[in-house]
Amino acid sequence: VLGAHPGVEAVYVVGLPEGGQEQTVVALVVAGPQPPSEGELRARAQESLSHYKRPSRYVFIERRDVVLGPTSKPQRGALAELAAHRLRET
Repeated sequence: VLGAHPGVEAVYVVGLPEGGQEQTVVALVVAGPQPPSEGELRARAQESLSHYKRPSRYVFIERRDVVLGPTSKPQRGALAELAAHRLRET
């Protein structure tokens, strides 16, 4: 849903522990030349996703920030660490 926005190159969604069994859903967004605002992405998510699937936080990253494994797949653990680090900075 978020990746369909014309200003988005890629989106990676991770869950970060919040406490207990709850997780915070975080979208890591690689924006294109004309990046969307967080508000645009939130509106798109609200229109199309169930409330429990909607990211509560958005982190904009560069393509070079995405760690790829030996099979060229994004490494979810590294993405989760990146999201946690960036959110601590804010």
